[in-house]
Amino acid sequence: MHSDKPTNIILPVPANIKRPRWSVMLPTYNPDRHLFEALESVISQYPDSGNMQIEVVDDCSPDVDVEKLVKEFGNSRINFTEILLISVTHLISQNV
Repeated sequence: MHSDKPTNIILPVPANIKRPRWSVMLPTYNPDRHLFEALESVISQYPDSGNMQIEVVDDCSPDVDVEKLVKEFGNSRINFTEILLISVTHLISQNV
């Protein structure tokens, strides 16, 4: 039986919840100077930290302490998350 009503409705965020005006997510894996260039670019475009959300998501970089770099660069303006993202391409390249 088919219903004309949508089953997955995303409700609006209530007016009393404060949200950032904009968000940027930067995925990384063993980043080099390009991470700093990207962060500088984002921050220079909107220096008011109250209206921005910047997330650096690292794929468990073995050669670089990305969390340390993010904390040194952005203080509390940039959030850091480390998560293992195994792609199909990576698995194939490793003959898994």
